[in-house]
Amino acid sequence: MRLLFVHKSVEWLGIECLSAVLKEAGHITDLAFEIGLDGTFYFPLRQGTKHNAILKKIRRFNPDLILFSSTTNLFPWVREVSEAIKKKFSVPILVGGVHPTIASEKVIADKNIDMICIGEGEDAIVELVNKMEKKIPVYDTRNIWFKQDSEVIRNEVRPLIPNLDELPFPDKELFYKYGCFTTRLYVMTSRGCPYDCSYCYNTLLKKLYNKDKTSYTRRRSVKSVINELEIYKKQFNAKSIYFYDDIFNYNKQWVIEFAPVYRNRIGLPYYCILRPNLIDKELVGALKNSGCQRVAIGFESGNETVLNEVLNRKMGIKQLREAVAILKENRLKVDLYVMLGLPGETSKEMIDTANEVLALRPDSIFPHIYYPFIGTALMKKAVEMHYIDQNTLERIYSGEGNWTAESIIQHPDKQTAYNIKTILPILNKLPRFAEKYYLEKWILRKHNRVFLFMLKVIGVFFCSEWESTGRLKEQIKMHIIYFIGATKDLRWYRK
Repeated sequence: MRLLFVHKSVEWLGIECLSAVLKEAGHITDLAFEIGLDGTFYFPLRQGTKHNAILKKIRRFNPDLILFSSTTNLFPWVREVSEAIKKKFSVPILVGGVHPTIASEKVIADKNIDMICIGEGEDAIVELVNKMEKKIPVYDTRNIWFKQDSEVIRNEVRPLIPNLDELPFPDKELFYKYGCFTTRLYVMTSRGCPYDCSYCYNTLLKKLYNKDKTSYTRRRSVKSVINELEIYKKQFNAKSIYFYDDIFNYNKQWVIEFAPVYRNRIGLPYYCILRPNLIDKELVGALKNSGCQRVAIGFESGNETVLNEVLNRKMGIKQLREAVAILKENRLKVDLYVMLGLPGETSKEMIDTANEVLALRPDSIFPHIYYPFIGTALMKKAVEMHYIDQNTLERIYSGEGNWTAESIIQHPDKQTAYNIKTILPILNKLPRFAEKYYLEKWILRKHNRVFLFMLKVIGVFFCSEWESTGRLKEQIKMHIIYFIGATKDLRWYRK
């Protein structure tokens, strides 16, 4: 079978994993890719295009099945491209990923989408494609929802894959030819998260698999991870690694085992995301000695009540401060993630967060505007508080808005939240005497929208230079390759 993935803006590990298992099963895969700043900096500058590169790729590759992986905020683009495809081709379209999993009925209702995949997709996609190739009935394939005449066939999910080491390494070549990564490689060592934060879609996925005896949170062996990295280091001339796990330090003993092996066999600088209440001196020492240079931690809120009663983070402000102090003692650079505009959060509580993170003097701050993921406890609270009406609910299900824009919910202090979001990364780099004016007066005022957008763009470069510079290099390379491909007949572009 010939299978064509369609994606935009960034490398996507989920697609690479699916491509790898499909190739292992004897099928042919390829990727149709579209550039855009949506997935990196969330600047929607290419909406409404005709998607000619994707349509040309479909015509040349002649696929038997077209596959998308969709987050919530990517879904408007998926719908738009699916419609463009169906106007010219009769190839079936399948959409998988987080959004079809948490908004299944909305996605399957789209007239241009034929199938959706719920939950973990490797085994389901291989089974489906094998059946299609053999021309045997497919409608009982677990994890897959189908349209049959005017009915929707909703199959249950299969058990999670218990041993991630059994999976082939992701097919990175799929995105590499489009320039989606340079010398910084994105790798995942685990799947899932053991916590139940009120805003996170992981809580929904755990409920989806609540009858499964396999742990939702699973990790590959150190041997598997190191073997993968050795291949990438040689194949792609890797210079640094970005571990994309939700929580890199959820299993301290794994990190302790991993650290010396990584240092001896890989030896590249790396970046990872840590949960602050799991940070201690032994763990951070192991990270530092193995080559970790920078970490991100989910600080989220500087107000104790918001942190635990609203977000269900189950940690204290004191723990957050201690975590940052330990990281700084070991000379690791620290990026702090915070959320603003939460249901019930006041301007004062947002200012508490800004003051708290600025007092810690991190290397950078990544502020996010709260976005309500469908079915989460915090979204339900927002509905109960009348922050989300029927029109807003429909917009959320359709994937409109994102965490960098003004809040999609009717928060009474949404302007304050957006003001803090735009100025906080810049304020972190300014002399500390500027804080008083901006946090006491400027953020409470209404400002010109164009001016705020310009601040947001400037703020990207005041965030982590490692992250912003890396992403910028990727975008430059993607755009160069894309426009060369559009004007010249490159061999890879004709596949």
